[in-house]
Amino acid sequence: MTTLKANLNPVSDQHVEQSRPNIVCPACSAALPALEEWSNDTLRCPGCGATYARINGIYRFVSSEHYTGTFGYQWNKPNPHYFGDEARKATEDSLRKLHITPELVKGRLVLDAGCGMGRFSEVLSRWGANVVAVDLSEAVEAARANLRDRANVTVLQADLTKLPFPPASFDVILSWGVLHHTPNTHQSFKALVHYLRPGGRMGIKVYGKNKSIRRKMWATWRRITTRMPKRLLFALCHLAGPLFYIYKIPLIGPVLRNLFPISHQPRTSERIIETFDEYAPQYSWRHAFPEVHGWFVDAGFEDIRIYDPPIYATGVLGHSRNQ
Repeated sequence: MTTLKANLNPVSDQHVEQSRPNIVCPACSAALPALEEWSNDTLRCPGCGATYARINGIYRFVSSEHYTGTFGYQWNKPNPHYFGDEARKATEDSLRKLHITPELVKGRLVLDAGCGMGRFSEVLSRWGANVVAVDLSEAVEAARANLRDRANVTVLQADLTKLPFPPASFDVILSWGVLHHTPNTHQSFKALVHYLRPGGRMGIKVYGKNKSIRRKMWATWRRITTRMPKRLLFALCHLAGPLFYIYKIPLIGPVLRNLFPISHQPRTSERIIETFDEYAPQYSWRHAFPEVHGWFVDAGFEDIRIYDPPIYATGVLGHSRNQ
């Protein structure tokens, strides 16, 4: 872990009661009506004429999933284990590792950037945050279904690098296991910082670099699996169920584990999902500890804390910079 400490003032309390951010056109930045003021299920931007929609209670600011189709497929599969008591405790522990706590988020605007099925948004909303859950993929359908009863959660489908918000809209930004699946991890990180208020905290998790044989085999197989039909690949990932036990056999098990790597999750359903998550995405970048630390320093963060591996990184945006 590395730490760069500073004495910072907390985010101003004038923002505490704001339940939703202002909305702007992601194409031209023209002001749009507040989400609760949309009178129809479609909205045309007065500046550039772009059209946006509200479908199934989700505000849509993109026309397709683009490169994230595997995530929409993956997270719309039923998996109640991500919302059980044990899973919730693990999610809470992950947030606290990024110094995101109930005391920090209560009553504040929090962006869950790349929300997937909404497990982090669920905990954040329980902690009293006003959560905006955003994903580019059709995983927003699962997030909306899982969080339908939470009045303090708003679900949007949007591009993380072109969000429909003005600069410095959020008190806290979380992006867990998402940025490394975008075309450029660093550029996506910088784009998110743009939406954080000075004095606000940002926490991310990205893949760390690993020179193990197992990691090299993941990369080798991905040259094939990223080109496979999603249904076929997902079916093959069900082999992670029995392989988990076969890999425990002395001598042959360790060899097979390196040749055909799978997730180590103890629950079969989670093991299948997370194996798919390794093999399917179009982008899956890996980064070094100094590299990620440099992102935070260059963006003007203070109180930077980084744990590696994998890379959990968090910091507070200095009051002098917001890029």
